[in-house]
Amino acid sequence: MFDSSFGSTIAEVKGGPTFYKVDASIGVDFYDGASRARINDTFTINANGYVAEQGGDGRPIYGTGSTLKFNTSNTESAPYNSNEEWDAQGGTTVGTSPGVPQNVELASSTWLSLNTNTWTRPMGGNLTIGSGSGLILQTDSNTALTVQGSVANSGTIRQARNAFNSGTFHFVQITDSASATKYYGVNLTANNFGSTTVWVSGDRPATGTCPDIASGSRPVRRCYLIDVTTSGSASATFYYTYAELRADLGQSAANLKVWRNTSGTTWTQLASTPNATCVSGQLNCSVQATSFTPTRIDGAASPEDTTDDYVLMESNPQAVTMADFSAAQTGDAVLLTWETVSELENRGFNLYRGVDPSAPDRQLNDTLIPSQSQGNPGGFIYTWEDRADLTPGTTYFYWVEDVDIYGAATRHGPVSVDYGAPTAVRLLDAGAVATLPWAMPLAGAGLLALAGLAARRRRG
Repeated sequence: MFDSSFGSTIAEVKGGPTFYKVDASIGVDFYDGASRARINDTFTINANGYVAEQGGDGRPIYGTGSTLKFNTSNTESAPYNSNEEWDAQGGTTVGTSPGVPQNVELASSTWLSLNTNTWTRPMGGNLTIGSGSGLILQTDSNTALTVQGSVANSGTIRQARNAFNSGTFHFVQITDSASATKYYGVNLTANNFGSTTVWVSGDRPATGTCPDIASGSRPVRRCYLIDVTTSGSASATFYYTYAELRADLGQSAANLKVWRNTSGTTWTQLASTPNATCVSGQLNCSVQATSFTPTRIDGAASPEDTTDDYVLMESNPQAVTMADFSAAQTGDAVLLTWETVSELENRGFNLYRGVDPSAPDRQLNDTLIPSQSQGNPGGFIYTWEDRADLTPGTTYFYWVEDVDIYGAATRHGPVSVDYGAPTAVRLLDAGAVATLPWAMPLAGAGLLALAGLAARRRRG
């Protein structure tokens, strides 16, 4: 293993040796003018590392099976600018042509730009973009980068097009040397957009998928952002892979729609036409938005941290929205009240109690409390009386958990009550509250009270 993290600011390699691994934290010149060094395993470029070119060419030869790894921790606003380490001037064959790696990997939280020059960048194997990392493709070109193997994008790929005023452009489309597509992003048809940039964040985690999505929602595990100079009408095809479809939760490609977020909490469904076919291994599953108007996004970065983005879902990403959750002592019971705004994909609720705010120690309901608003845009107000083994002088903490139709559970709370000895018997005034079938008189009670749950439709 060769390590250039010591010594001066540039390490010059002489005599054309063969290395197994190289970790570079300073400049390294692999060509002495007569012979060129070879790297057979991994060349890692760390912070402050780069390939120097003291004689005008410092590129190594990468062996078959080798990996060029970027581990520089550069941000999107100040990415690492690819240069001599990946440059195919003089040939495109791994193992013989200088600067042509087998595989390329972007380590976690590293942004790499290929937009600093017009060089071609071929590679013989796989391109891997780690979580939190990003790749900036060359502006206006889908041919500068060619990948013979596969593309695994767990981060973000970004591409811009200058003077995009009409026609269709394939943003974030990566091909091999024979023009076979290895990664599909967004096909956008423009109308006087001017300069346009598209971000595609892929293979999102199974939970916490895309930003601004309501907890518990389940979009396709890919999100998108489109930024234009001048707003205008558009149509677009948003691509995803079968691996990013939530088939494990019963998500159907035929039912997907494009949803757009413009205010941080409000999602709007676009007129959409899904491709109903999406099978195992497929790279070009898609949904077309037939008519929408992208807008200018000042200071946009990526779908990871902006509020104006696009996702693919079967229904509203805000399908379960909690408006309020409270607890208050009423006589010898604690009355829990929670209010929802919408429950389009909600199956029901669970209630939990504990004496520690970090976690509950008891579930209050034996069976799932069913949603009273499933499939409807409106919400409900629910109440539940807790009388289970309450001890005066104890602070109790409560949680409500919504469970969606896919089985995903999202817990809200805690809220707390300082429970004291009851001073009077209080009758709960049901008023307009409609008790559900399991509400019943308390056994042995002198006064009629609601046991368990009641619900009424939310007003307003």
